[in-house]
Amino acid sequence: MSSPAGPPSAAQQAALAQGEKDGQAIILWTVGMFCIFGWDYFMNLPKEIERIWKKQFTYVSVLYVLNRYYGLIQFAVVIALITTPITQAISVGTCLKIFRWQPVGALISTFLSQVIMGGRVYALYGKSIVIAAVLGTIMVAEFIIHVITLTKVFPAPSPAPGVVVPCVAIGPTNWLIAFWVMPLVFDSVTFLMTLYKSIEHWRNKVTSSTLAILFRDGLVYFAAIFTMNLLNVILFVTQSPTLQAINLPATLMLNIIMSCRLVLNLRAPRSAVQVGHHSDSARVERKLPLWSAPPNKPESYELSSTSSSATPGITIVAATETVKAYV
Repeated sequence: MSSPAGPPSAAQQAALAQGEKDGQAIILWTVGMFCIFGWDYFMNLPKEIERIWKKQFTYVSVLYVLNRYYGLIQFAVVIALITTPITQAISVGTCLKIFRWQPVGALISTFLSQVIMGGRVYALYGKSIVIAAVLGTIMVAEFIIHVITLTKVFPAPSPAPGVVVPCVAIGPTNWLIAFWVMPLVFDSVTFLMTLYKSIEHWRNKVTSSTLAILFRDGLVYFAAIFTMNLLNVILFVTQSPTLQAINLPATLMLNIIMSCRLVLNLRAPRSAVQVGHHSDSARVERKLPLWSAPPNKPESYELSSTSSSATPGITIVAATETVKAYV
């Protein structure tokens, strides 16, 4: 007859305590970010109703709705996966079937956000085929790397018998790093393209509140998402397997928040302004500072190219509900 198991060793007790501590850290960080995600949704719901649902639907509207509401569904499930150590809602067998939910959601949400950001840059460059090709090539390479990574991930193992860990996916460090380096590349390229075009307009004395919003939102988006993706890479290199993906849900939530605000901010009412180069460049009147939008001016917007000899350049037309060139 086998003797009853003795008390756990000091190493087992330490592993048990560390596993519980890691699980609590993942739960607190993810649930806390989900609360911010929900708060942002309800705070911006009135703007969404006015600027999305009450306007004519375009492909940008569709991208916004997919990004926002798929994100809500995605993270409602992620919360159940993350809080497994507390709720015991997900069994080990079930986790083996759905542990890829989070990385697959990361692929979809990242793609939607990048299409929104890339569409702005594409329109800012006058729907340039070269720009579309560059951004499209990066996104295809990113998609391939993400799909390959999905085939290599596996559920996070328990650090010790009896320790229930969140149902998250981990995998080979090199592939996980590549998974998050590619979004860094795309974000950097789109930001540099926006910065270049903004400097070009500034040198040509093209003044527009729309350009101000484009640069401001692009800078904020780049700083926030670049920082989060860089943090993911650092975590994958330095942390234990259990904690490597701790920042993944927060990164995706912030990505959705920022990309949705890109759309809402650009659709905010503003006054019509016509700017461009005249035959006498000295007569160009700079009514608006380049990086500040005029406050409290009711307007919708439309950005289109003009070929008029009197005002070649850019025309921002008031009282429109559709965008011919979305930037």
